Amino acid sequence: MDTGDGIAADVSGINVTRNGKIWIYGNTRNSDYGGKGDVWYCEMNAETLIGSIRKTGSVLIEEVKNGNVMYAGELLLAGTIDNSNDSKDGWATLIDPIFDKYPVLALKKEHLGNEAVKAIAADGYGRIYALANRPGGVYLLDLDKRLEDSGQNLIGGSTRLQVSGLIKTYDNFFICAGTDKASKQSRIRLMKIEFHPAVVQKKSPELTCSNFKFDDSDGNDVLTASEYGSLSFVVQNKSDESFPGGKYQIKQESPGITGLSVTNGTTGYLEFIGGKSSSIPLSVGLRAGDRVESGKAEFIFQVEGYPNSGCKLIVETGTKKTGTTYSYNKPAIRNNSTREVPLADNIVELEIVIRTDNPNLKKENIKIDLDGLEVSTNKAGSKLEGGNLENGQYEYRFEYTLRNLPEGKRKLRVYSDLDHSFSDPIFVNYKGSKPNLHIVAIGPTYNNLSYTAKDARDFTKAMYSQLGTGFFDEVFVDTLIGETANATAINKLMENIANRSSEEYEGRGKIKANDYLVLFYSGHGTKINNKFCLEPAGYDPNYKISTTVKYQEIINDFIARTGCKAMIFIDACLSGAATKSIGDAQDLSDLIIQVNQKAPGITSFSSCSENESSYETVDKDGNGNGVFTKALLEAFKMEGVIMSTGSTLTIESAQTVRNGLSKRFITIETLEMFLEKRVPDIQAKQVGTTLKLPQNPKITIADLHKDLPVYISNNTN
Repeated sequence: MDTGDGIAADVSGINVTRNGKIWIYGNTRNSDYGGKGDVWYCEMNAETLIGSIRKTGSVLIEEVKNGNVMYAGELLLAGTIDNSNDSKDGWATLIDPIFDKYPVLALKKEHLGNEAVKAIAADGYGRIYALANRPGGVYLLDLDKRLEDSGQNLIGGSTRLQVSGLIKTYDNFFICAGTDKASKQSRIRLMKIEFHPAVVQKKSPELTCSNFKFDDSDGNDVLTASEYGSLSFVVQNKSDESFPGGKYQIKQESPGITGLSVTNGTTGYLEFIGGKSSSIPLSVGLRAGDRVESGKAEFIFQVEGYPNSGCKLIVETGTKKTGTTYSYNKPAIRNNSTREVPLADNIVELEIVIRTDNPNLKKENIKIDLDGLEVSTNKAGSKLEGGNLENGQYEYRFEYTLRNLPEGKRKLRVYSDLDHSFSDPIFVNYKGSKPNLHIVAIGPTYNNLSYTAKDARDFTKAMYSQLGTGFFDEVFVDTLIGETANATAINKLMENIANRSSEEYEGRGKIKANDYLVLFYSGHGTKINNKFCLEPAGYDPNYKISTTVKYQEIINDFIARTGCKAMIFIDACLSGAATKSIGDAQDLSDLIIQVNQKAPGITSFSSCSENESSYETVDKDGNGNGVFTKALLEAFKMEGVIMSTGSTLTIESAQTVRNGLSKRFITIETLEMFLEKRVPDIQAKQVGTTLKLPQNPKITIADLHKDLPVYISNNTN
């Protein structure tokens, strides 16, 4: 469409109303006063782009700056007024498309200042707001529907902030945009305004839902496989106060019906609803998938910020009526109400008798649905036998062994893709096996260190207490303490650990993929060819290669071969260099499942950074440990410790439940945060000049998840 007829000088803006009308507006070429003073506007049909242009204005108007639309389709315009003293005040107008009213209001100078109105918008309550620049900053002006000045609020203190636009968001806040020239280079600035001074409600809108109606493709009021439907209802506001509009959400209540989806989105925007029983219709589109199950789907409709607006929408779903039936021979169903089948292993054998009117059923037609996902049964091992006619139907026996079930409770159904018939579901529940804990503690003795052997014993004692938590099935301990902890013995021990993970190994202490391996070393460390090495008992500086243990080889040749979850704790000088070599559950059984599902990997906790030393400490009772080991044991106690500043440091812990009793546990992440604060604090309190050198632990969460449990308290809370 071409329009204007020579009237329009420019186009200042374009807006679309909720009913699809288009407003275009701008300044005119001719006027009755010095070439200024008129504004043109045009309302047109969005499909035909047909409309007529009109003028409004006065001798005071200089130009239109901004426009917007209200809920009912009225056009808001705002701009500046031409004054003879070169100062500019603001004007605003409301144009009603029905009555074609366009009162022009000149706002008072003492309220607005220079370069007054730059943007205008309305909220869902029908209140009109304008943005104005003035010497003291940016102001949001609250205007009522008669466009009388009724209040202002400073929203930007910078005198160099120039605003240009204002919009209302779905949640009834405003976003304004402009430029900030406070720096040498102008920057675009956005601000969220949470200001509604003129809106004072006596009570909140009361939203209710009614007039529910369900329509489906075949008209039987049941949504079956591959069928579309719609659920329509009316949202009514029973309060005298209007509802300004807001977000809503539609979600299916847990556990829900498998294979059912909302086609037009689970979130949306509910438009303005006036008071006194005004209402607005809504519709929810639904589609049933090919494997939708029978039942009643319950959807909850909720408007954000209005807790009393929730209502329940119920849709009946079902499989298509066929003559096919399914009976389970295996697994045995001992409880028909829960239909739960507990499993000792991650395998379930299926043997199902199928009776159908179809004489052409093949094993390729039989599918397994596990938690809404199809399981292929075309592999060797599936059987479909029979097909004899018995009592007017063909009887088959289907057999299949489903392996590698994931842990947890899973819904299982068998169905035929010939007629989309389904068996009643069963719930197979494989709780999984508990992991084992393998502790390897090494504490050589030295002439110049006093507590390395004690560190290893104390750590082993603390970790062995995990046997009583219910998290681990068994705990296996291997220690090398004292003079026997030499390089040869350490390498043999680590090779034995790696061999225990092989498929050929059948003895006690076999290491599985979901097991924990915890390696603890307290002793000297050194660098050879810039690589970190353990310096154990029997170290000879003349034979460095043969009397040290290369940390890289421990990782690559031994620990990595186990394929389990490995955590390494090193209380040794220069141990930070070792890290360069490493590339809340509700119930304890749930926690075990979560841990088993996490990938294997290695994480290290080193007592100091790469070029630092590690130190020992003795408390007032004469108990000594390495500084790092002491902090580690404090973390395992999960009690608050007094820091050198007098404050209390407590490790963050989560909770798990066993037999109704609550237990606390710490994770890799929370242990890291505790050690990073506690280790340097213990060292800072050491007496003596040489012992005041810093010690900062280095933790590398390389492969394992940071929320993996490290230690579970054996105490109940």
